[in-house]
Amino acid sequence: MTATHEGISQPGRWDNLRRPDSVGVPMNVGRRERWISAVAAAAVAAYALRRRRGRGLMLPIAGVLLGRAVSGRCAVNQMLGRNSALDEPASRVSSVRRGDCVRVDERIVLNRPRSEVYRFWRDLENLPRFMDHL
Repeated sequence: MTATHEGISQPGRWDNLRRPDSVGVPMNVGRRERWISAVAAAAVAAYALRRRRGRGLMLPIAGVLLGRAVSGRCAVNQMLGRNSALDEPASRVSSVRRGDCVRVDERIVLNRPRSEVYRFWRDLENLPRFMDHL
């Protein structure tokens, strides 16, 4: 079984587990904004439940904020053409932002012992020999 860049040998086999991108608004709210929306939703809901007056307006606002936090989608951001999800790193351990990554779709077979391949890989001067983007 051969691994690809995604870590599985037959990526099409798992397509049924992905959500279709065409449903609704694409994710356009960043992680930080989602946390802020969740905290704001809790605060607005708590405030609304303590007050009798204005509850009919405040609870739906809390629901919208909570939905924004959970789904990562915001129709207002879409109308404004704003996407704060693109401004964040691609992962928590990466400093590269989404869309700035290099996709690698090539594999090679090395008929060498692991120790030799590891030594070659660890020598940073060798990387441009097989990574065209460096």
